[in-house]
Amino acid sequence: MLERRQCTTAEGGLWDAVKRGDRVDFDAGKKVLRADLVRQVLLRAGGSPGCRALVIRNAEITGTLDLEAGVLGLPVEFARCRFPNPVNLQQTRASILSFVGCELTGIRADQVRTEFGFTVRDCRCTGEISLTGGHVRGRLDFSGSRLHNPGGIVLRADGLAVDQDVHCSGRFRARGLVRLVGAHIGGRFQCGDAEFANPGDVSLEACDLLVRENVYFDAGFRSVGQVRLFGARIEGELNCAGGRFRNRGGGALDFGGLVVDQDVIFTGGSHVDGGADLTGCRISGKLDLSGGTFHNQGGTALDLARAKLAQNMICRSGFELSGKLLLAGAEIDGNLWCEGGSFGNGADVVIDATGVTVRRDVALCRETTGEGFRATGKVVFSDATIGGCLRCTGGTFTNPGGVVLTAKALAVTRDVLFCGDFVADGEVDLTDATVGGKLSGTGGRFEKRGLALIGDRITVAQSAEFGKGFHADGTVSMRGAKITGDLDFTDSELAAGSNGPALALSGVTVTRTLTLSFKERPTGEIDLSGAEAGQLDDHKAKWPSRVLLHDFV
Repeated sequence: MLERRQCTTAEGGLWDAVKRGDRVDFDAGKKVLRADLVRQVLLRAGGSPGCRALVIRNAEITGTLDLEAGVLGLPVEFARCRFPNPVNLQQTRASILSFVGCELTGIRADQVRTEFGFTVRDCRCTGEISLTGGHVRGRLDFSGSRLHNPGGIVLRADGLAVDQDVHCSGRFRARGLVRLVGAHIGGRFQCGDAEFANPGDVSLEACDLLVRENVYFDAGFRSVGQVRLFGARIEGELNCAGGRFRNRGGGALDFGGLVVDQDVIFTGGSHVDGGADLTGCRISGKLDLSGGTFHNQGGTALDLARAKLAQNMICRSGFELSGKLLLAGAEIDGNLWCEGGSFGNGADVVIDATGVTVRRDVALCRETTGEGFRATGKVVFSDATIGGCLRCTGGTFTNPGGVVLTAKALAVTRDVLFCGDFVADGEVDLTDATVGGKLSGTGGRFEKRGLALIGDRITVAQSAEFGKGFHADGTVSMRGAKITGDLDFTDSELAAGSNGPALALSGVTVTRTLTLSFKERPTGEIDLSGAEAGQLDDHKAKWPSRVLLHDFV
Protein backbone atom coordinates (compact mmCIF):
# COMPACT_ATOMS: atom_id res chain seq x y z
CA MET A 1 0.00 0.00 0.00
CA LEU A 2 1.52 3.31 -1.12
CA GLU A 3 1.35 6.44 0.98
CA ARG A 4 1.05 10.08 -0.11
CA ARG A 5 4.70 10.83 0.70
CA GLN A 6 5.83 8.09 -1.73
CA CYS A 7 4.09 9.70 -4.71
CA THR A 8 5.76 11.61 -7.50
CA THR A 9 4.54 15.12 -8.22
CA ALA A 10 2.08 13.87 -10.86
CA GLU A 11 0.89 11.00 -8.67
CA GLY A 12 0.46 13.35 -5.73
CA GLY A 13 -1.68 15.62 -7.86
CA LEU A 14 -3.98 12.69 -8.69
CA TRP A 15 -4.07 11.62 -5.02
CA ASP A 16 -5.06 15.08 -3.84
CA ALA A 17 -7.63 15.64 -6.61
CA VAL A 18 -9.47 12.45 -5.69
CA LYS A 19 -9.30 13.33 -1.99
CA ARG A 20 -10.98 16.68 -2.70
CA GLY A 21 -13.78 14.72 -4.39
CA ASP A 22 -16.65 15.77 -6.67
CA ARG A 23 -16.07 15.22 -10.41
CA VAL A 24 -12.33 14.84 -10.91
CA ASP A 25 -10.74 15.59 -14.31
CA PHE A 26 -7.00 15.09 -13.81
CA ASP A 27 -4.46 15.93 -16.54
CA ALA A 28 -1.10 14.23 -15.91
CA GLY A 29 0.63 16.34 -18.55
CA LYS A 30 2.11 13.24 -20.21
CA LYS A 31 3.82 12.24 -16.96
CA VAL A 32 4.23 8.69 -15.66
CA LEU A 33 1.76 7.22 -13.20
CA ARG A 34 2.58 3.88 -11.59
CA ALA A 35 -0.12 1.25 -12.18
CA ASP A 36 -0.17 0.23 -8.49
CA LEU A 37 -0.81 3.83 -7.45
CA VAL A 38 -3.57 4.21 -10.03
CA ARG A 39 -5.17 0.98 -8.81
CA GLN A 40 -5.07 2.17 -5.21
CA VAL A 41 -6.55 5.56 -6.12
CA LEU A 42 -9.34 4.02 -8.21
CA LEU A 43 -10.42 1.58 -5.51
CA ARG A 44 -10.20 4.29 -2.83
CA ALA A 45 -12.12 6.80 -4.97
CA GLY A 46 -14.97 4.35 -5.32
CA GLY A 47 -15.34 4.34 -1.57
CA SER A 48 -15.00 8.10 -1.17
CA PRO A 49 -18.39 9.74 -0.59
CA GLY A 50 -17.25 13.00 -2.20
CA CYS A 51 -15.84 11.66 -5.50
CA ARG A 52 -18.54 11.12 -8.12
CA ALA A 53 -16.51 10.59 -11.33
CA LEU A 54 -12.84 10.32 -12.31
CA VAL A 55 -11.11 11.17 -15.60
CA ILE A 56 -7.34 10.64 -15.99
CA ARG A 57 -5.81 12.34 -19.03
CA ASN A 58 -2.45 12.29 -20.79
CA ALA A 59 -0.76 9.74 -18.52
CA GLU A 60 1.62 6.86 -19.15
CA ILE A 61 0.59 4.03 -16.85
CA THR A 62 3.72 1.97 -16.14
CA GLY A 63 3.45 -1.60 -14.94
CA THR A 64 0.25 -3.62 -15.17
CA LEU A 65 -2.96 -1.95 -14.10
CA ASP A 66 -4.52 -4.87 -12.24
CA LEU A 67 -8.12 -4.32 -11.16
CA GLU A 68 -9.10 -7.99 -11.20
CA ALA A 69 -12.17 -8.64 -9.03
CA GLY A 70 -12.10 -5.00 -7.96
CA VAL A 71 -15.16 -2.82 -7.44
CA LEU A 72 -15.16 0.65 -9.00
CA GLY A 73 -18.17 2.47 -7.62
CA LEU A 74 -17.93 5.53 -9.87
CA PRO A 75 -17.51 6.28 -13.61
CA VAL A 76 -13.84 5.98 -14.64
CA GLU A 77 -12.34 7.29 -17.89
CA PHE A 78 -8.81 7.18 -19.26
CA ALA A 79 -8.30 9.79 -22.00
CA ARG A 80 -5.21 9.85 -24.26
CA CYS A 81 -3.33 7.58 -21.87
CA ARG A 82 -0.69 5.01 -22.76
CA PHE A 83 -0.64 1.48 -21.32
CA PRO A 84 2.59 -0.43 -22.18
CA ASN A 85 1.13 -3.58 -20.54
CA PRO A 86 -2.32 -5.14 -20.94
CA VAL A 87 -4.96 -3.88 -18.51
CA ASN A 88 -6.46 -6.54 -16.22
CA LEU A 89 -10.19 -6.03 -15.64
CA GLN A 90 -11.18 -9.66 -15.16
CA GLN A 91 -14.26 -10.00 -12.94
CA THR A 92 -14.13 -6.26 -12.26
CA ARG A 93 -17.37 -4.53 -11.28
CA ALA A 94 -17.76 -0.93 -12.36
CA SER A 95 -20.25 1.82 -13.03
CA ILE A 96 -18.82 3.00 -16.37
CA LEU A 97 -15.40 2.15 -17.84
CA SER A 98 -14.03 4.27 -20.67
CA PHE A 99 -10.81 4.35 -22.66
CA VAL A 100 -10.78 7.29 -25.10
CA GLY A 101 -7.89 8.02 -27.47
CA CYS A 102 -5.60 5.64 -25.58
CA GLU A 103 -2.71 3.43 -26.71
CA LEU A 104 -3.28 -0.10 -25.45
CA THR A 105 -1.50 -3.45 -25.66
CA GLY A 106 -4.58 -5.43 -24.63
CA ILE A 107 -7.44 -5.57 -22.16
CA ARG A 108 -8.28 -8.73 -20.21
CA ALA A 109 -11.87 -8.16 -19.07
CA ASP A 110 -13.46 -11.61 -18.95
CA GLN A 111 -16.61 -11.63 -16.80
CA VAL A 112 -16.42 -7.87 -16.32
CA ARG A 113 -19.65 -6.22 -15.09
CA THR A 114 -20.55 -2.59 -15.79
CA GLU A 115 -23.77 -0.87 -14.78
CA PHE A 116 -23.95 1.72 -17.54
CA GLY A 117 -21.41 1.10 -20.31
CA PHE A 118 -17.97 0.08 -21.55
CA THR A 119 -16.12 2.30 -24.03
CA VAL A 120 -12.93 1.83 -26.06
CA ARG A 121 -13.28 4.79 -28.43
CA ASP A 122 -10.66 6.22 -30.82
CA CYS A 123 -8.03 3.95 -29.27
CA ARG A 124 -5.19 1.97 -30.78
CA CYS A 125 -4.66 -1.55 -29.43
CA THR A 126 -1.89 -3.93 -30.53
CA GLY A 127 -3.04 -6.97 -28.56
CA GLU A 128 -6.20 -8.86 -27.67
CA ILE A 129 -9.21 -7.34 -25.97
CA SER A 130 -11.18 -10.05 -24.17
CA LEU A 131 -14.70 -9.57 -22.80
CA THR A 132 -15.73 -13.23 -22.68
CA GLY A 133 -18.71 -13.84 -20.44
CA GLY A 134 -18.98 -10.19 -19.49
CA HIS A 135 -22.15 -8.15 -18.92
CA VAL A 136 -22.43 -4.54 -20.03
CA ARG A 137 -25.76 -3.11 -18.89
CA GLY A 138 -25.43 -0.03 -21.05
CA ARG A 139 -23.69 0.46 -24.41
CA LEU A 140 -20.49 -1.14 -25.69
CA ASP A 141 -18.65 1.40 -27.85
CA PHE A 142 -15.58 0.72 -30.01
CA SER A 143 -16.20 3.63 -32.41
CA GLY A 144 -13.11 4.90 -34.18
CA SER A 145 -10.74 2.41 -32.54
CA ARG A 146 -8.02 0.52 -34.38
CA LEU A 147 -7.40 -3.01 -33.14
CA HIS A 148 -4.29 -4.63 -34.58
CA ASN A 149 -3.31 -8.28 -34.06
CA PRO A 150 -2.74 -9.84 -37.52
CA GLY A 151 -3.25 -13.61 -37.54
CA GLY A 152 -4.62 -13.52 -34.00
CA ILE A 153 -7.72 -12.40 -32.15
CA VAL A 154 -8.26 -8.67 -31.69
CA LEU A 155 -11.59 -8.86 -29.86
CA ARG A 156 -12.86 -11.93 -28.03
CA ALA A 157 -16.40 -11.46 -26.70
CA ASP A 158 -17.90 -14.95 -26.68
CA GLY A 159 -20.97 -15.12 -24.45
CA LEU A 160 -20.90 -11.37 -23.81
CA ALA A 161 -24.23 -9.75 -22.87
CA VAL A 162 -24.78 -6.09 -23.79
CA ASP A 163 -28.14 -4.62 -22.78
CA GLN A 164 -28.05 -1.75 -25.28
CA ASP A 165 -26.15 -1.08 -28.55
CA VAL A 166 -22.76 -2.30 -29.72
CA HIS A 167 -20.93 0.26 -31.87
CA CYS A 168 -18.04 -0.77 -34.10
CA SER A 169 -18.44 2.21 -36.40
CA GLY A 170 -16.93 5.64 -37.03
CA ARG A 171 -13.90 4.28 -38.94
CA PHE A 172 -13.46 1.34 -36.57
CA ARG A 173 -10.68 -0.94 -37.87
CA ALA A 174 -9.91 -4.52 -36.82
CA ARG A 175 -6.88 -6.34 -38.22
CA GLY A 176 -7.33 -9.89 -36.96
CA LEU A 177 -10.32 -11.94 -35.79
CA VAL A 178 -13.31 -10.43 -34.00
CA ARG A 179 -15.31 -13.06 -32.04
CA LEU A 180 -18.85 -12.62 -30.75
CA VAL A 181 -19.89 -16.28 -30.57
CA GLY A 182 -23.07 -16.70 -28.54
CA ALA A 183 -23.13 -13.02 -27.58
CA HIS A 184 -26.40 -11.21 -26.75
CA ILE A 185 -26.95 -7.61 -27.86
CA GLY A 186 -30.07 -5.95 -26.48
CA GLY A 187 -30.03 -3.07 -28.96
CA ARG A 188 -28.37 -2.53 -32.35
CA PHE A 189 -25.11 -3.92 -33.71
CA GLN A 190 -23.74 -0.94 -35.63
CA CYS A 191 -20.79 -1.51 -37.98
CA GLY A 192 -21.28 1.24 -40.56
CA ASP A 193 -18.00 2.66 -41.90
CA ALA A 194 -16.05 -0.16 -40.22
CA GLU A 195 -13.36 -2.46 -41.59
CA PHE A 196 -12.79 -6.04 -40.46
CA ALA A 197 -9.69 -7.57 -42.06
CA ASN A 198 -8.30 -11.07 -41.60
CA PRO A 199 -7.34 -12.06 -45.17
CA GLY A 200 -7.94 -15.69 -46.11
CA ASP A 201 -9.63 -16.47 -42.79
CA VAL A 202 -12.64 -15.41 -40.71
CA SER A 203 -12.79 -11.68 -40.00
CA LEU A 204 -15.98 -11.68 -37.87
CA GLU A 205 -17.08 -14.85 -36.05
CA ALA A 206 -20.58 -14.34 -34.63
CA CYS A 207 -22.20 -17.79 -34.71
CA ASP A 208 -25.32 -18.02 -32.51
CA LEU A 209 -25.29 -14.26 -31.96
CA LEU A 210 -28.59 -12.78 -30.72
CA VAL A 211 -29.40 -9.15 -31.60
CA ARG A 212 -32.69 -7.68 -30.35
CA GLU A 213 -32.75 -4.83 -32.88
CA ASN A 214 -31.00 -4.12 -36.22
CA VAL A 215 -27.59 -5.17 -37.55
CA TYR A 216 -25.82 -2.69 -39.84
CA PHE A 217 -22.99 -3.70 -42.19
CA ASP A 218 -23.70 -0.66 -44.36
CA ALA A 219 -22.44 2.80 -45.35
CA GLY A 220 -18.79 2.02 -45.97
CA PHE A 221 -18.56 -1.30 -44.12
CA ARG A 222 -15.75 -3.47 -45.50
CA SER A 223 -14.68 -7.01 -44.68
CA VAL A 224 -11.61 -8.81 -46.01
CA GLY A 225 -12.14 -12.34 -44.78
CA GLN A 226 -15.32 -14.25 -43.98
CA VAL A 227 -18.19 -12.79 -41.98
CA ARG A 228 -19.84 -15.67 -40.14
CA LEU A 229 -23.34 -15.38 -38.64
CA PHE A 230 -24.17 -19.09 -38.76
CA GLY A 231 -27.18 -19.83 -36.57
CA ALA A 232 -27.51 -16.21 -35.46
CA ARG A 233 -30.83 -14.48 -34.75
CA ILE A 234 -31.59 -10.85 -35.56
CA GLU A 235 -34.93 -9.58 -34.27
CA GLY A 236 -34.75 -6.42 -36.38
CA GLU A 237 -33.37 -6.04 -39.90
CA LEU A 238 -30.01 -6.96 -41.40
CA ASN A 239 -28.89 -3.96 -43.44
CA CYS A 240 -25.87 -4.47 -45.71
CA ALA A 241 -26.65 -1.63 -48.15
CA GLY A 242 -23.34 -0.39 -49.52
CA GLY A 243 -21.30 -2.95 -47.57
CA ARG A 244 -18.38 -4.75 -49.23
CA PHE A 245 -17.47 -8.34 -48.36
CA ARG A 246 -14.48 -10.14 -49.87
CA ASN A 247 -13.03 -13.60 -49.30
CA ARG A 248 -12.26 -15.30 -52.58
CA GLY A 249 -11.96 -19.05 -52.38
CA GLY A 250 -13.30 -19.36 -48.85
CA GLY A 251 -16.76 -17.80 -48.93
CA ALA A 252 -17.34 -14.15 -48.04
CA LEU A 253 -20.53 -14.71 -46.02
CA ASP A 254 -21.54 -17.72 -43.92
CA PHE A 255 -25.11 -16.96 -42.86
CA GLY A 256 -26.37 -20.56 -42.85
CA GLY A 257 -29.38 -21.02 -40.57
CA LEU A 258 -29.61 -17.28 -39.90
CA VAL A 259 -32.99 -16.07 -38.58
CA VAL A 260 -34.01 -12.45 -39.30
CA ASP A 261 -37.38 -11.17 -38.07
CA GLN A 262 -37.51 -8.23 -40.48
CA ASP A 263 -35.82 -7.39 -43.82
CA VAL A 264 -32.44 -8.40 -45.23
CA ILE A 265 -31.01 -5.67 -47.48
CA PHE A 266 -28.08 -5.81 -49.93
CA THR A 267 -28.87 -2.68 -51.97
CA GLY A 268 -27.04 0.58 -52.65
CA GLY A 269 -23.93 -0.87 -54.27
CA SER A 270 -23.31 -3.68 -51.80
CA HIS A 271 -20.70 -6.12 -53.10
CA VAL A 272 -19.99 -9.73 -52.13
CA ASP A 273 -16.88 -11.29 -53.69
CA GLY A 274 -16.39 -14.94 -52.84
CA GLY A 275 -19.87 -16.35 -52.32
CA ALA A 276 -22.69 -15.84 -49.83
CA ASP A 277 -24.14 -18.85 -47.98
CA LEU A 278 -27.66 -18.32 -46.60
CA THR A 279 -28.58 -22.01 -46.64
CA GLY A 280 -31.66 -22.73 -44.56
CA CYS A 281 -32.05 -19.14 -43.41
CA ARG A 282 -35.44 -17.76 -42.28
CA ILE A 283 -36.35 -14.18 -43.17
CA SER A 284 -39.68 -12.80 -41.95
CA GLY A 285 -39.44 -9.66 -44.08
CA LYS A 286 -38.22 -9.15 -47.64
CA LEU A 287 -34.85 -10.03 -49.15
CA ASP A 288 -33.86 -7.01 -51.27
CA LEU A 289 -30.76 -7.44 -53.45
CA SER A 290 -31.46 -4.74 -56.07
CA GLY A 291 -28.27 -2.85 -56.88
CA GLY A 292 -26.11 -5.46 -55.15
CA THR A 293 -23.41 -7.60 -56.79
CA PHE A 294 -22.49 -11.19 -55.92
CA HIS A 295 -19.38 -12.65 -57.57
CA ASN A 296 -18.05 -16.21 -57.44
CA GLN A 297 -17.58 -17.13 -61.09
CA GLY A 298 -17.71 -20.90 -61.62
CA GLY A 299 -18.98 -21.49 -58.08
CA THR A 300 -22.05 -20.64 -56.01
CA ALA A 301 -22.32 -16.88 -55.66
CA LEU A 302 -25.52 -16.89 -53.55
CA ASP A 303 -26.84 -20.01 -51.80
CA LEU A 304 -30.44 -19.84 -50.57
CA ALA A 305 -31.15 -23.57 -50.66
CA ARG A 306 -33.99 -24.48 -48.27
CA ALA A 307 -34.36 -20.84 -47.24
CA LYS A 308 -37.76 -19.61 -46.04
CA LEU A 309 -38.74 -16.05 -46.99
CA ALA A 310 -42.02 -14.66 -45.65
CA GLN A 311 -42.18 -11.82 -48.17
CA ASN A 312 -40.58 -10.93 -51.53
CA MET A 313 -37.15 -11.70 -52.93
CA ILE A 314 -36.08 -8.76 -55.09
CA CYS A 315 -33.21 -8.80 -57.62
CA ARG A 316 -34.19 -5.87 -59.80
CA SER A 317 -32.14 -3.43 -61.92
CA GLY A 318 -28.56 -3.05 -60.80
CA PHE A 319 -28.44 -6.56 -59.35
CA GLU A 320 -25.53 -8.51 -60.81
CA LEU A 321 -24.57 -12.11 -60.13
CA SER A 322 -21.50 -13.93 -61.49
CA GLY A 323 -21.69 -17.58 -60.55
CA LYS A 324 -24.67 -19.65 -59.45
CA LEU A 325 -27.82 -18.60 -57.58
CA LEU A 326 -29.05 -21.64 -55.65
CA LEU A 327 -32.73 -21.67 -54.63
CA ALA A 328 -33.27 -25.44 -54.50
CA GLY A 329 -36.02 -26.31 -52.04
CA ALA A 330 -36.50 -22.71 -50.95
CA GLU A 331 -39.91 -21.30 -49.97
CA ILE A 332 -40.81 -17.72 -50.90
CA ASP A 333 -44.21 -16.64 -49.58
CA GLY A 334 -44.22 -13.48 -51.71
CA ASN A 335 -42.88 -12.76 -55.21
CA LEU A 336 -39.54 -13.54 -56.82
CA TRP A 337 -38.84 -10.32 -58.72
CA CYS A 338 -35.77 -10.31 -60.99
CA GLU A 339 -36.80 -7.65 -63.51
CA GLY A 340 -33.67 -6.03 -64.92
CA GLY A 341 -31.31 -8.29 -62.98
CA SER A 342 -28.17 -9.73 -64.60
CA PHE A 343 -27.15 -13.35 -63.95
CA GLY A 344 -24.11 -14.98 -65.56
CA ASN A 345 -22.18 -18.24 -65.15
CA GLY A 346 -20.80 -19.07 -68.58
CA ALA A 347 -22.31 -22.31 -69.93
CA ASP A 348 -22.98 -23.69 -66.43
CA VAL A 349 -26.14 -23.52 -64.32
CA VAL A 350 -26.72 -19.89 -63.37
CA ILE A 351 -30.01 -20.26 -61.43
CA ASP A 352 -30.89 -23.57 -59.80
CA ALA A 353 -34.42 -23.28 -58.41
CA THR A 354 -35.20 -27.01 -58.45
CA GLY A 355 -38.19 -27.65 -56.21
CA VAL A 356 -38.57 -24.01 -55.19
CA THR A 357 -41.99 -22.84 -53.97
CA VAL A 358 -43.02 -19.25 -54.76
CA ARG A 359 -46.50 -18.36 -53.49
CA ARG A 360 -46.97 -15.46 -55.90
CA ASP A 361 -45.25 -14.37 -59.17
CA VAL A 362 -41.85 -15.15 -60.61
CA ALA A 363 -40.69 -12.26 -62.82
CA LEU A 364 -37.70 -12.95 -65.08
CA CYS A 365 -38.60 -10.08 -67.36
CA ARG A 366 -38.20 -6.42 -68.24
CA GLU A 367 -39.00 -3.64 -65.79
CA THR A 368 -41.70 -1.16 -66.81
CA THR A 369 -38.89 1.29 -67.54
CA GLY A 370 -35.36 -0.03 -67.75
CA GLU A 371 -33.43 -3.08 -68.84
CA GLY A 372 -34.71 -6.61 -69.15
CA PHE A 373 -33.74 -9.67 -67.17
CA ARG A 374 -30.52 -11.26 -68.50
CA ALA A 375 -29.27 -14.78 -67.82
CA THR A 376 -26.15 -16.36 -69.33
CA GLY A 377 -26.08 -20.06 -68.57
CA LYS A 378 -28.77 -22.58 -67.65
CA VAL A 379 -31.82 -21.59 -65.59
CA VAL A 380 -33.52 -24.50 -63.77
CA PHE A 381 -37.07 -24.45 -62.37
CA SER A 382 -37.81 -28.17 -62.57
CA ASP A 383 -40.34 -29.47 -60.01
CA ALA A 384 -40.95 -25.90 -58.89
CA THR A 385 -44.31 -24.53 -57.74
CA ILE A 386 -45.39 -20.97 -58.59
CA GLY A 387 -48.63 -19.68 -57.06
CA GLY A 388 -48.98 -16.76 -59.47
CA CYS A 389 -47.51 -16.15 -62.94
CA LEU A 390 -44.17 -16.97 -64.53
CA ARG A 391 -43.36 -13.81 -66.48
CA CYS A 392 -40.37 -13.82 -68.84
CA THR A 393 -41.57 -10.97 -71.06
CA GLY A 394 -38.58 -9.00 -72.37
CA GLY A 395 -36.09 -11.34 -70.73
CA THR A 396 -32.94 -12.54 -72.50
CA PHE A 397 -31.75 -16.10 -71.83
CA THR A 398 -28.42 -17.06 -73.43
CA ASN A 399 -26.65 -20.42 -73.57
CA PRO A 400 -25.68 -21.00 -77.22
CA GLY A 401 -26.07 -24.63 -78.22
CA GLY A 402 -27.31 -25.62 -74.77
CA VAL A 403 -30.37 -25.33 -72.54
CA VAL A 404 -31.34 -21.86 -71.30
CA LEU A 405 -34.43 -22.82 -69.29
CA THR A 406 -35.48 -26.21 -68.04
CA ALA A 407 -38.71 -26.36 -66.05
CA LYS A 408 -39.72 -29.99 -66.18
CA ALA A 409 -42.81 -30.77 -64.07
CA LEU A 410 -43.16 -27.09 -63.21
CA ALA A 411 -46.55 -26.21 -61.69
CA VAL A 412 -47.82 -22.64 -62.26
CA THR A 413 -51.21 -21.57 -60.90
CA ARG A 414 -51.71 -18.75 -63.40
CA ASP A 415 -50.02 -17.70 -66.68
CA VAL A 416 -46.65 -18.51 -68.25
CA LEU A 417 -45.49 -15.68 -70.52
CA PHE A 418 -42.61 -15.73 -73.03
CA CYS A 419 -43.71 -12.70 -75.02
CA GLY A 420 -42.86 -9.06 -75.75
CA ASP A 421 -39.21 -9.29 -76.94
CA PHE A 422 -38.41 -12.43 -74.98
CA VAL A 423 -35.26 -14.02 -76.45
CA ALA A 424 -33.97 -17.55 -75.81
CA ASP A 425 -30.60 -18.39 -77.40
CA GLY A 426 -30.80 -21.98 -76.30
CA GLU A 427 -33.40 -24.66 -75.58
CA VAL A 428 -36.49 -24.03 -73.42
CA ASP A 429 -37.89 -27.22 -71.86
CA LEU A 430 -41.36 -27.29 -70.22
CA THR A 431 -41.85 -31.06 -70.37
CA ASP A 432 -44.66 -32.28 -68.06
CA ALA A 433 -45.36 -28.77 -66.81
CA THR A 434 -48.81 -27.69 -65.57
CA VAL A 435 -50.11 -24.20 -66.33
CA GLY A 436 -53.29 -23.08 -64.56
CA GLY A 437 -53.79 -20.05 -66.80
CA LYS A 438 -52.58 -19.41 -70.34
CA LEU A 439 -49.27 -20.13 -72.04
CA SER A 440 -48.10 -17.33 -74.34
CA GLY A 441 -45.08 -17.06 -76.62
CA THR A 442 -46.49 -14.22 -78.72
CA GLY A 443 -43.63 -11.89 -79.64
CA GLY A 444 -40.99 -14.25 -78.24
CA ARG A 445 -37.93 -15.51 -80.12
CA PHE A 446 -36.63 -19.06 -79.61
CA GLU A 447 -33.36 -19.11 -81.52
CA LYS A 448 -31.86 -22.55 -80.91
CA ARG A 449 -31.67 -24.83 -83.92
CA GLY A 450 -32.66 -28.41 -83.23
CA LEU A 451 -35.10 -28.30 -80.32
CA ALA A 452 -36.12 -24.71 -79.59
CA LEU A 453 -39.17 -25.16 -77.34
CA ILE A 454 -40.24 -28.40 -75.68
CA GLY A 455 -43.69 -28.64 -74.12
CA ASP A 456 -44.24 -32.38 -74.36
CA ARG A 457 -47.12 -33.55 -72.14
CA ILE A 458 -47.66 -30.04 -70.85
CA THR A 459 -51.13 -29.30 -69.42
CA VAL A 460 -52.59 -25.82 -70.01
CA ALA A 461 -55.91 -24.96 -68.32
CA GLN A 462 -56.64 -22.09 -70.71
CA SER A 463 -55.19 -21.29 -74.15
CA ALA A 464 -51.70 -21.60 -75.59
CA GLU A 465 -50.87 -18.65 -77.86
CA PHE A 466 -47.93 -18.34 -80.24
CA GLY A 467 -49.15 -15.42 -82.31
CA LYS A 468 -47.65 -12.44 -84.10
CA GLY A 469 -43.94 -12.04 -83.50
CA PHE A 470 -43.40 -15.61 -82.27
CA HIS A 471 -40.27 -16.98 -83.94
CA ALA A 472 -38.62 -20.39 -83.60
CA ASP A 473 -35.45 -21.41 -85.46
CA GLY A 474 -35.77 -24.98 -84.24
CA THR A 475 -38.52 -27.46 -83.48
CA VAL A 476 -41.50 -26.53 -81.34
CA SER A 477 -42.50 -29.81 -79.70
CA MET A 478 -45.78 -30.24 -77.79
CA ARG A 479 -46.25 -33.96 -78.14
CA GLY A 480 -49.01 -35.30 -75.90
CA ALA A 481 -49.91 -31.84 -74.60
CA LYS A 482 -53.39 -31.11 -73.23
CA ILE A 483 -54.77 -27.63 -74.00
CA THR A 484 -58.20 -26.87 -72.50
CA GLY A 485 -58.67 -23.68 -74.55
CA ASP A 486 -57.22 -22.77 -77.97
CA LEU A 487 -53.82 -23.59 -79.44
CA ASP A 488 -53.05 -20.64 -81.71
CA PHE A 489 -50.14 -20.16 -84.15
CA THR A 490 -51.57 -17.16 -86.03
CA ASP A 491 -48.79 -15.18 -87.82
CA SER A 492 -46.06 -17.19 -86.12
CA GLU A 493 -42.71 -17.92 -87.80
CA LEU A 494 -41.48 -21.52 -87.74
CA ALA A 495 -38.36 -22.90 -89.39
CA ALA A 496 -36.54 -26.15 -88.39
CA GLY A 497 -36.19 -27.69 -91.89
CA SER A 498 -33.28 -30.14 -92.13
CA ASN A 499 -32.83 -29.96 -88.35
CA GLY A 500 -36.19 -31.64 -87.76
CA PRO A 501 -39.91 -30.86 -87.82
CA ALA A 502 -41.00 -27.27 -87.44
CA LEU A 503 -43.98 -28.23 -85.27
CA ALA A 504 -44.41 -31.56 -83.46
CA LEU A 505 -48.00 -31.90 -82.18
CA SER A 506 -48.43 -35.67 -82.27
CA GLY A 507 -50.90 -36.82 -79.63
CA VAL A 508 -51.84 -33.28 -78.61
CA THR A 509 -55.40 -32.64 -77.35
CA VAL A 510 -56.95 -29.21 -77.97
CA THR A 511 -60.44 -28.82 -76.49
CA ARG A 512 -61.32 -25.78 -78.55
CA THR A 513 -59.66 -24.43 -81.73
CA LEU A 514 -56.30 -25.36 -83.22
CA THR A 515 -55.19 -22.45 -85.43
CA LEU A 516 -52.39 -23.07 -87.94
CA SER A 517 -52.12 -19.82 -89.90
CA PHE A 518 -48.43 -19.04 -90.16
CA LYS A 519 -46.81 -15.80 -91.31
CA GLU A 520 -44.66 -17.72 -93.79
CA ARG A 521 -44.57 -21.34 -94.88
CA PRO A 522 -42.38 -23.32 -92.43
CA THR A 523 -39.39 -25.08 -93.97
CA GLY A 524 -39.82 -28.10 -91.70
CA GLU A 525 -42.71 -30.55 -91.45
CA ILE A 526 -45.75 -30.38 -89.19
CA ASP A 527 -46.64 -33.55 -87.30
CA LEU A 528 -50.33 -33.82 -86.29
CA SER A 529 -50.44 -37.59 -86.09
CA GLY A 530 -52.79 -38.79 -83.36
CA ALA A 531 -53.77 -35.22 -82.45
CA GLU A 532 -57.29 -34.16 -81.44
CA ALA A 533 -58.87 -30.72 -81.79
CA GLY A 534 -62.40 -29.41 -81.26
CA GLN A 535 -61.98 -27.30 -84.38
CA LEU A 536 -59.23 -26.66 -86.96
CA ASP A 537 -58.65 -23.16 -88.32
CA ASP A 538 -55.92 -23.33 -90.93
CA HIS A 539 -54.44 -21.57 -93.93
CA LYS A 540 -53.26 -24.43 -96.13
CA ALA A 541 -51.39 -22.14 -98.50
CA LYS A 542 -48.94 -21.50 -95.66
CA TRP A 543 -48.52 -25.16 -94.75
CA PRO A 544 -45.14 -26.80 -95.41
CA SER A 545 -44.77 -29.42 -98.11
CA ARG A 546 -44.91 -32.24 -95.57
CA VAL A 547 -47.72 -32.56 -93.00
CA LEU A 548 -48.32 -35.77 -91.03
CA LEU A 549 -52.07 -36.28 -90.39
CA HIS A 550 -52.27 -39.96 -89.46
CA ASP A 551 -55.13 -40.46 -86.94
CA PHE A 552 -55.65 -36.71 -86.64
CA VAL A 553 -59.20 -36.03 -85.42
